[in-house]
Amino acid sequence: MKKPFIVHPLLFALFPTVFLYSRNMSEYPPAVMVIPAAVCLLLALMLWLVFGLIFRSIGKGALITSLFLLLFFSYGQLYDLLWYFFSVRPFTLREGANFVLKPLFALLFLGGGFLLLRTRHEPAGLTRWANAVTVILIAVPLTTMFFAFLAGGSRPTAADGIPVEQPAAEKRDTQAQLPDIYYIILDGFAREDVLADLYEYPDSRLYNYLRQRGFYIGGRSGSNYCQTTLSLSSSLNYKYLDADEDGYYANAKDTQALDRILLNSRVVRFLRERGYTTMAFATGSPATEMRDADVFLEPASKVGFLDEFQSGLINSTALPFLIPSTKPVPFWGERLSHLQAEARRELILRTADLLAEMPQRVSPKFVFAHLVAPHPPFIFGPNGEPRDPPIAWSLADGNWLIGRLNTRQDGYIMLYRDQLQFIEKIIVTAIESILAASSQPPIIVLQSDHGPGAYLDWNSSERTNMRERLSILNAYYLPHGGDSLLYDTITPVNTFRVILNRYFDQNLELLPDASYYSMWEKPFWFIPVSQAVQGDTIVPGSVLSD
Repeated sequence: MKKPFIVHPLLFALFPTVFLYSRNMSEYPPAVMVIPAAVCLLLALMLWLVFGLIFRSIGKGALITSLFLLLFFSYGQLYDLLWYFFSVRPFTLREGANFVLKPLFALLFLGGGFLLLRTRHEPAGLTRWANAVTVILIAVPLTTMFFAFLAGGSRPTAADGIPVEQPAAEKRDTQAQLPDIYYIILDGFAREDVLADLYEYPDSRLYNYLRQRGFYIGGRSGSNYCQTTLSLSSSLNYKYLDADEDGYYANAKDTQALDRILLNSRVVRFLRERGYTTMAFATGSPATEMRDADVFLEPASKVGFLDEFQSGLINSTALPFLIPSTKPVPFWGERLSHLQAEARRELILRTADLLAEMPQRVSPKFVFAHLVAPHPPFIFGPNGEPRDPPIAWSLADGNWLIGRLNTRQDGYIMLYRDQLQFIEKIIVTAIESILAASSQPPIIVLQSDHGPGAYLDWNSSERTNMRERLSILNAYYLPHGGDSLLYDTITPVNTFRVILNRYFDQNLELLPDASYYSMWEKPFWFIPVSQAVQGDTIVPGSVLSD
């Protein structure tokens, strides 16, 4: 019988990248697959060559390569499942999942290799079976991608978005009168009273500086939503989310439906119509990367920038779990966790540096900067010293992170407070440079999308401290008396309503300030928690969802 053509090692190598992209294609352009796919193919070819020489057979070398790739790329997924099993048991083991998986995978790999060595003939039947399995495996995500592209399931373009209201007054005569606008989001930055009461940090350098420089600080401000995409979709469109208008389903398990209105928001479209240049920064989180901005700044990393897609692919493999973070990768000299953390550190530091240089660029401009900090992962010490995550790289927060850290709230609080102190330093420097170098007073909004997560439970509103999670930093530098329109409980949904009314002669009605909690798996099941956040009773907000 004719020997079968061998393709399964190459298809096994491509499958993880293609599958991951098919699950997240609304967040990434197709080009994101190129480098990971090329690396995986190169790995497969090298292993095939080595194992082929060891087994003195191309077919056997291909089979043991496929077995290795199957185990290697499934390790992270199985680790997560077993971690959950061990984490909810009273006999929780710190390395429980590794305790099971390491010997199991070693036994499977060595057993497979032993059986192949004992086989005298070329395993043509196994090769045909492996080819068929891999063709079916990779056909499933490719089919999903094909139909999604036909249905327009890629990331939104600049033509998408919800309509902008027609201006209530004529445009100003000259763009020279228009102020630069900076919208800076510090992800997870706590409100001042929360820092003092829950985080034992009563003397915040950032809050003290902002007061000295004339910023208005909402002392009882809360976020409208407890998740980043929800919060920024609302604030950048100065509206509450609505299922019918925004195209999401109440039972949806993710927030991808909001990409259209977040990345191409009313604020951006309104300002572009008035001659503003939009500038945005890479964040490492595609949901908040405005790549359609007039100027998109993606700081280069000397270690090679790893975005969330690449980090997610790495975390599905065995590497983060088998190589201790305290030891270097063989023949590399770098630690794997350090590689991911260092890329994120450089991104945050470079973004802060570029913010300080923004006054030198063309005006008028709208600058959007989302720094994923002091939100976990905790990669900075209080003086900026590098700190590697003790677990696989992840943006997890709340009970999901605390369980993985094998600690309680006090461990989270210590790491969060250390990172926050350094973020305060670089942001103070950036804002001081903006104020000093601007030719006319700019508008600066320094805000967090939600609070921290030491007392956050993604599965329960009863076990979540709403004051911690939804109380936020909300500071405004509004020149020429603009702060007269602000008030202590203002929430982000009214931020740009105030700005557009004051500086662009609009007549937008302020909305009731409301805060809503929702579970991670049910992001659109909104639970009103305004009183817990603000500490008093307020006028109920609009109906937000079914």
